Amino acid sequence: MLTKNQRWKIAWLSETTGLSNEAIARTVGCSKETVRTTKALITELGLTSTKIEMTPTDELNAEMFPNYPYRNTNKVLPDFVELDKKMADDDTYTIFKGWTIYKKQNEGKNVLELSQYYARYRKHRKASGLSYRKDEKPGENMYIDYAGKTGRVFTKKLGNGEVANIFVSNIGKSQRIFMYATPGQTTRDWLEATEETYIYHGGVPNVTIPDNPKAIVVNAVKPKVLQVNIEEFGKHYNVAFIPTRTYKPKDKGVTEGTNPFIYSRVLSDLREMKFFSFKELNAHLREKSDELNNMKFQKFSVSRNDLFYKWDQPALGPLAKTRYPFIETYQRLSTRNEYDVLVDEHFYGVPHQYRNKMVDVHLTKDEVLIYYDMILIAKHKRSFVTKGITRKSEHLHPSHDWFEDKPLAFFWGWAEQFGSAAQQVMAIQFESKRERSYEANRACRDIQEYYLKFGLSSEAFEQVCQFAISYHQTSPSYIHNIMKSKIYLDEEVLGLHPQINHENLRGSNYYSLDNGDQGNVH
Repeated sequence: MLTKNQRWKIAWLSETTGLSNEAIARTVGCSKETVRTTKALITELGLTSTKIEMTPTDELNAEMFPNYPYRNTNKVLPDFVELDKKMADDDTYTIFKGWTIYKKQNEGKNVLELSQYYARYRKHRKASGLSYRKDEKPGENMYIDYAGKTGRVFTKKLGNGEVANIFVSNIGKSQRIFMYATPGQTTRDWLEATEETYIYHGGVPNVTIPDNPKAIVVNAVKPKVLQVNIEEFGKHYNVAFIPTRTYKPKDKGVTEGTNPFIYSRVLSDLREMKFFSFKELNAHLREKSDELNNMKFQKFSVSRNDLFYKWDQPALGPLAKTRYPFIETYQRLSTRNEYDVLVDEHFYGVPHQYRNKMVDVHLTKDEVLIYYDMILIAKHKRSFVTKGITRKSEHLHPSHDWFEDKPLAFFWGWAEQFGSAAQQVMAIQFESKRERSYEANRACRDIQEYYLKFGLSSEAFEQVCQFAISYHQTSPSYIHNIMKSKIYLDEEVLGLHPQINHENLRGSNYYSLDNGDQGNVH
């Protein structure tokens, strides 16, 4: 059974590109027949790549394969060496004929179907020397690679110069060129250069085709596994990254054919030139890119720019609104009983439903993104406080919400249902204390508990608060005694209370949230 990621990739490539089933199969790592049946099933169920991404694996399997049986994968393999001999001896002997005989000889056994037979034979046989000229579709493919020749950037730190690696790209239909220099060939360098290429062309192609460097591909053997940053970069720009087949340079023949032209026109002169920053070198390369793109082809009456503006530019997709936030660190971690993960010496919380789950953590320069089953479940601003904790109140379990210290605004909002006296009592607890004071929170929560304990009405609780304020006894213990004794209802006591007016006594509006510094929400 295909993984969720493979099914998502089939749906996504079908929606965003015009790739054939065979091309999608090479990317995903399955047969083209599997791609065909999967696409048909996705269409039948009305699924989309977005829905597949947001649906947990178990639910997706239940929807797509409700009666999935265990299949026997112990297939009888054909003898392709013998097939080659028969085809060499007999011109009428074909691969299809070989499959027909193989299937008849193993009737009743678990054999390869035709598409699998062809796929395994292609793997067995070396590629022939024939070449095929591909008719590129406008705006579909962009080929990227690093040139063999390098330049040098001279800085104060390195007197003999720093190596500058030259990135080269071509848009398939027009073969429009773009060159960009980077210090190395790391994943960050590849993505920086690719992003600058998109900006230079003013849009993004459907597919970006690199070769198989470790900076892009974790595992070049089928099924190919891309680096996390490459996958996320593709999602950010809505571009599919499809590396070439290993040891098949003709898969990106456009770039391979352009390289000698670039060497002779541009790169051969770089070693004789001095640049004192990468910015200066890239300005030169951009100027040379424009120069090459405006030159007419040797055998055609048009230039690369002529073809680009006619064919490729109208077909390109829009650029992303923001630049891609590079993932500095990717980790697969298990959340703890405290439903958080430890990343770079700091704890980041997740919703309590995801405790003791395996999650994927993406650490960028400014943010921490946490995914479960490809679904984003938590997003935090990155913190550099050692042993600190960053979490959101909505992620807390209801029984743990009590432990989270709240600001005055939380209790002020709760007291609003009773009246201004209740709000003043809450504000008094925070007087001369820090924003999320544990002491103030404890006092406010005690008052809330006493209110529930004695089952007072809203009017009665407001009367209790008015009585406490009038006697300047607003601590939780005094409020508890006032509720318990019901002294706030004793008219004789109320009548004995003196009304004192003095400039040093606070008025009823002192604790209003609109009253200057004292009313600020902590």
